[in-house]
Amino acid sequence: MDRHAFDNEPPFPEGLKLASLEKISLARLLDEKDNEESSSLLEACKFYGFFYLDLDSCEEGKKLLEVVQKLFHLSDEVFALPLEEKNKYDNATKGSFFG
Repeated sequence: MDRHAFDNEPPFPEGLKLASLEKISLARLLDEKDNEESSSLLEACKFYGFFYLDLDSCEEGKKLLEVVQKLFHLSDEVFALPLEEKNKYDNATKGSFFG
């Protein structure tokens, strides 16, 4: 993933309370012999409800990051479409966003 994808975003505000998150390795989760990482994942879900998934630790994660990067580019293209084109796909007029 392009590490500079968020360079144009404003800096994180100072003075906010931060929550520490458990860092979970996808590589270790995929390793069937590593029960410790699975336990860490379960505990993070129970205690925090969130966790940071390290995708850089294996090829599967790196492939997922590449797909995410493509999705970022696609979303830029979609949001750049004229309003008339985007309105064609407005499901609010149908009363549902299902589908």
